[in-house]
Amino acid sequence: DLVCISSADNYIEVAYLSNSQLQRKLLRGTLKKVENAHKDLLRVHRSHLVNPAHIREWKDAKTLKLTQTLVPVSKKYKQDIMVGKVSPLKEEHSSQSL
Repeated sequence: DLVCISSADNYIEVAYLSNSQLQRKLLRGTLKKVENAHKDLLRVHRSHLVNPAHIREWKDAKTLKLTQTLVPVSKKYKQDIMVGKVSPLKEEHSSQSL
């Protein structure tokens, strides 16, 4: 079960759940190729894609809590999260200035 994907130069680090434990695997490829192939993933930072199903809550104004991990959120992509691409966070936090 895919949680998130992070870039590491010409590699991507895939974080996924296996037997309820977060596992990580380094693969050759780019974040852009993964993003183009998997439109269901949400870009939250230039170096991070997340599976919206694993978003739990905001840790703070610049960090999302996912299942068993944290990822940064950049200003450029934060608005996408707040205006509806990620419904679990939209209603709860839209009135707050994060």
